Amino acid sequence: MARRRREVLARILAEPIDVPRMDAGELARRAVEHRARREREATAGAASTTNALGAPSTPSPPRSPNPLLTDPASLDRWKVDYLRHRLSPYDELLEGLSSREGRGRAAALLRQRILAAIAEAYPGLAAECERQVRDQQLGPPAGEISAHSD
Repeated sequence: MARRRREVLARILAEPIDVPRMDAGELARRAVEHRARREREATAGAASTTNALGAPSTPSPPRSPNPLLTDPASLDRWKVDYLRHRLSPYDELLEGLSSREGRGRAAALLRQRILAAIAEAYPGLAAECERQVRDQQLGPPAGEISAHSD
């Protein structure tokens, strides 16, 4: 079990993470579209609820946010979330690893590496990446990843 965990952690540390690169406007547009799509999906899931009278409720669809009117902190969060979602295929590195074998720690290390790669590719998003690392208690800031993490 410990050997398997070490192997997965070593693969996570060795795997190059390729962050898609695009200009700031395109990244903002895609991040806003991704956010709006996720909100629509959440609204569609809530559409099966009923109101206080027991009748089916039909919430109005959310409006797509305008990147020019969105506060910069929210837009940065959406950009990082979009990029993280684009990098989700790296989750395949965790396949076959059970919680007893340290899946949570391996997932945290992978997410930390992904956030570090985003911060490197987009220095303007580094503060948001570090905030996400801190807020989710994933360990040291993204720039302090060690090959000896265990």
